[in-house]
Amino acid sequence: MRKPLILAGVLLSVVSAIAQTAVVGPNTATQIGIQPGTAATTSLTGSLNGTRLFDFVAPSNGSFGVITYKAIGADATGNLYGFGIYTTTGALMCSTLGTAGTVSFPSANTAVSLNMTSRCNLTQGTRYLFAWTGPSATGTLAAANIQCAQANTVPSSGSATTNGVLNAAITPPADSWANCAMPNFSLHN
Repeated sequence: MRKPLILAGVLLSVVSAIAQTAVVGPNTATQIGIQPGTAATTSLTGSLNGTRLFDFVAPSNGSFGVITYKAIGADATGNLYGFGIYTTTGALMCSTLGTAGTVSFPSANTAVSLNMTSRCNLTQGTRYLFAWTGPSATGTLAAANIQCAQANTVPSSGSATTNGVLNAAITPPADSWANCAMPNFSLHN
């Protein structure tokens, strides 16, 4: 495991897989973890068929096809959820398809891994937007309180979603630094 990297006051833990098989170049990771602070101290609910954004800085270069997060609250229904990564200009880089609550939030306090429809190619030091959509106040994510430029914000356009599928393009709102509950998640192969 590499030492934590501190960027803009946010502690980002960079975790390397135990068995790295393909190293493409310097600082190329097979897994990155975005865990603000030291532990998840709060939970985060969604917005009914709306996109919620949170900014983060990629601690390493990498190409990732799976997202993992901690489901705090369960949703034993067919409610659909979606997760993805946008550029700061609003282009969707990668995402999951609308996934039922029984898979996205199968039980409380469970780590969940979902495949993305395409790979996320992240560049070290570049800022991105983590996004999620789903029904309101049902499945909840583990999160930690930190300062964010995009603090659970709603895109200026392209926020509305259908069936848990994120839009191909959005207009992110202007940055507004504030306290936010940042979801804990990781991207890996």
